[in-house]
Amino acid sequence: MQQETIEFGKYKIVVGEATTLMGMRRTMLRVDGIDKIEEVSDDGLRILYSITYPDLIAAVVENDGFSSWPISFEDFLELPERLTSQWETVVYRLNPHWQPGFEDEEKEKKHQNGSTENS
Repeated sequence: MQQETIEFGKYKIVVGEATTLMGMRRTMLRVDGIDKIEEVSDDGLRILYSITYPDLIAAVVENDGFSSWPISFEDFLELPERLTSQWETVVYRLNPHWQPGFEDEEKEKKHQNGSTENS
């Protein structure tokens, strides 16, 4: 399993290629987020709660510098954006199938390859 470490200020985060258990934790966090975003009108918060937060939290193998783990959504919102941006980049590099729209891109590639082969 591939891993990458991010260090930013007092924080150290080791992100891993997803295991089945990590994928299930991600799904559970997403389901929890869907239940909570019905009350939220801010589109940015809805995306953070239902996609970004579950993906980043579920991909962590080890961490240091946080007062508790997993951190709450509210604490996640207070993290420096430079940290969460690096974290997100590593998560999707190691787990490209987690990216929003990945399945649509894969279907399009298969369709293009099928069309090329039949031409």
